[in-house]
Amino acid sequence: MVFALYSEALSSEPIGRPPKAMPMSEAEREETKRRLIEYAEKTLPAFEANHGYLRENYDDLLKQYPDQFIAVHERQVVASAPSMQEILNTVDQLGIDRHCAVFEFMNTGFSSMVL
Repeated sequence: MVFALYSEALSSEPIGRPPKAMPMSEAEREETKRRLIEYAEKTLPAFEANHGYLRENYDDLLKQYPDQFIAVHERQVVASAPSMQEILNTVDQLGIDRHCAVFEFMNTGFSSMVL
């Protein structure tokens, strides 16, 4: 018997708890794999394009949105907010798939790192 953790993650319902392992037939397992690949093929190019836009325009965006979270979708800033929850709510209200957007906090403060 094969168990998979992906079935709940592929549903349109939000996951409020860790997914349960569910027994799956070979056909269900293959369908789940197909859907995961299809989803990755849809979302990864969008993510890469948005991340590229963020990298290319980081300095200008930092000046425009200091100490704000921003959401980049289709190579443009579609929302900004002071908190992560607010930016997520705004993106959801706009009907944008979170996996097709890039989120970044435009930090103007000094960050130190201990190595």
